[in-house]
Amino acid sequence: GMERQMSRVGCSMANKPWPDEMEMFEPYVTGIMWFKKRPETTAVADAFEKHLWPCHRFNSCIEGSKWVRRHETMDREYHFVEMDMPDEKAIEEFAMKTQLTSLPRDHPQWKVFLLRTPVNQSAVLMHLHHALGDGLGLLFATSPLMGVQDGHPLANIPLPRAILPPFARKPEDATPKRRDSTAHRGFFAKCCCGFFRGVRNFIRGFFVMLAISYDSDLPVNAPLTQRRPRLKFSGKRRLTRLPTVPLSTVKRARENHGVTLNDIVMAAVTGAIRRYCVHKGATQLTEGRPVECKSMLMLALPRECDISNPTIALQNKMLFSRVRLPVQEGSRAGRVKKMAEACSDLKSMAYMMGLKFFTNLASMSPRAFLNKATGESWSKHSFLITNVPSTTGPMTWPKGEGGEQLQGITMVIANVMNQVSVISYNGDLFSSLVSDPDIIDEEAEFCKIWLSEFEALADPMKNDTDGV
Repeated sequence: GMERQMSRVGCSMANKPWPDEMEMFEPYVTGIMWFKKRPETTAVADAFEKHLWPCHRFNSCIEGSKWVRRHETMDREYHFVEMDMPDEKAIEEFAMKTQLTSLPRDHPQWKVFLLRTPVNQSAVLMHLHHALGDGLGLLFATSPLMGVQDGHPLANIPLPRAILPPFARKPEDATPKRRDSTAHRGFFAKCCCGFFRGVRNFIRGFFVMLAISYDSDLPVNAPLTQRRPRLKFSGKRRLTRLPTVPLSTVKRARENHGVTLNDIVMAAVTGAIRRYCVHKGATQLTEGRPVECKSMLMLALPRECDISNPTIALQNKMLFSRVRLPVQEGSRAGRVKKMAEACSDLKSMAYMMGLKFFTNLASMSPRAFLNKATGESWSKHSFLITNVPSTTGPMTWPKGEGGEQLQGITMVIANVMNQVSVISYNGDLFSSLVSDPDIIDEEAEFCKIWLSEFEALADPMKNDTDGV
């Protein structure tokens, strides 16, 4: 049991998943958990040792395409580092630098920094190699560390029913389903319509990552000449903590427009990009000229998770899709409508099957070809937007004695393009932007626009307004 073969995706992530000419960094998942008072280091280390260390991904080193166990016991001094920081800004800068830094390969690929400030909030910074698992896998695996008021922690996280493990699912909703608008049609006609719609959606899902052009030149991306054929990573990244948005505001916006939380988040990002670009002098947006601006989306797939051993959920099981951001749309209601239409594909089973089929086929191609194609595909997008929920109520972390109440979460994930990471927790939306400071150079302006866009989406009087 000292050696285990890595999965194809994990192996690719651990061994240069990008073409050399892009000069990319290794993929890590880095996140800041904010606290009024820093949790006790012993409590954190004990929790990791009990719940995570027994898993081979946490106790083994990465050597080529294998997990190799080199340490019998967890090296506490190496994995848990206490540091004093002057303020929260210093924590943000340290987290950004950490995200771009690879850990030495002679130890398992994760580290926890316990950061204390004299006056502001303190923090716990987790830095884990992406080969250990994707966001959903890490969320499931670390659930025993979450102290919630009642029930299993995962039952307190508003994930889609299909994604949640059976032990965390709420009982089926008994409310009557909406009336079927096609009920009057004949059985045969309905079957045909359903079949052809399914085929069309499957084909669209299959080709979604193939048939795409490069984004237009906008003040939020590098010049097109630099993005073709593949954008080279500039090496510079800044973490911007966007203003916290109360979920009550998002709920009012949802009710105002009759769409989902995700649609509102995507429409707010789109509105913020449009307004920022116009502020920076992008006339093509106000003149109504056609503009291409896309975001990649990361979609986590359901996986096994055992209540007594949640670390089996640690996998990289995800699909990448894309969505056009309607930045040329001149009204808020128009942007929400377009965004909801664009995101509705992701709710189609046939579309997802097409996308999955394409992903599986692509993964069989030779590594060098796949890396180049991936690099090119990613360079055609201006953003990657992730939106994940955490618990709806307050959480003590780690659970039990020595843990503290979590105040907020900031994901620190850099990419070749801009990355916006959104997490809902305890009644608030915590969001961050990781971008090249030479490109998005007015972060204070972007922050101001971000908050006002959510507030405007919640105000029915502003549905037909633009904000530019």
